[in-house]
Amino acid sequence: MPLTTRNMEEFSDLTRSFCLDTGIRKQMESFKAGFTEVFPLSHLKMFTPQEVRLLLCGEMSPDWSRQDLMDFTEPKFGYTKESAGFLDLVEVLVEMSPGERKNFLQFATGCSSLPPGGLANLHPRLTVVRKEGGGGGHRSPFRQHMCTLPKAPGILQQGGPTRETPAVHSGEGLPPQLAAN
Repeated sequence: MPLTTRNMEEFSDLTRSFCLDTGIRKQMESFKAGFTEVFPLSHLKMFTPQEVRLLLCGEMSPDWSRQDLMDFTEPKFGYTKESAGFLDLVEVLVEMSPGERKNFLQFATGCSSLPPGGLANLHPRLTVVRKEGGGGGHRSPFRQHMCTLPKAPGILQQGGPTRETPAVHSGEGLPPQLAAN
């Protein structure tokens, strides 16, 4: 149907119906059939809509404390829970706003939300490692819940990378100042 000023409302109604109903009906029926094989829909009655969203989507407003980060983050390969660089990162993460936390999680894990139960149920655990060597040039991190810190101790407090690091916001990998040799 050609769009004219006379049929704008009808065109809008038909488009909405196609996009949200008739155009995706087969896919929704297939999804429902597959979902029901794994988890019968009758069992969903025991959950509120908010609980179902939490189960399917995780915690949409990531929340953590300093203690959560200390308990459920693993420093490795040159870092310990007492390392200055690791402790600096923990402090930056604690101070992040909910939006910055979502950006950090997207950057570090590939997902902007936490599973139900928060960091305690993130598997594999968020792991902080020291970058060693590396064959020249900027490399994007792989997403296995790892965060690479620069070698210089205290760099997070000395005007180096902060929670405003562009890589966290863009999801495009570590910037050159974090990919220290």
